[in-house]
Amino acid sequence: MGRDRSTVCRELARNSDGSDYQAEAAQTRADQRGSQPTGPRKLTDALCKQVKWLLRRYWSPEQIANELAERDGPSLSHQWIYQLIYAEQAAGGELWEYLRHPRKQ
Repeated sequence: MGRDRSTVCRELARNSDGSDYQAEAAQTRADQRGSQPTGPRKLTDALCKQVKWLLRRYWSPEQIANELAERDGPSLSHQWIYQLIYAEQAAGGELWEYLRHPRKQ
């Protein structure tokens, strides 16, 4: 089959009823699993407000990401925080002004 033994075993365990494996039914179940969220969203309104509050106090995205990780809260990467800033800038926001080295418009 060209697949590792463990991959085939996982596929059979996940998508068979014990004695029979139906490829069409397995594909349907896989599609349903892929379209559903896997868990709660990290980004809540409260977390977004907290990130914006810290940015307005001239914290860097790296400092914010490290602070959230130390608090055992949801971990956000500094790249994600930069994406938040620049998405808001494109929508007319002002968070980019609080960066220590704001990029040019």
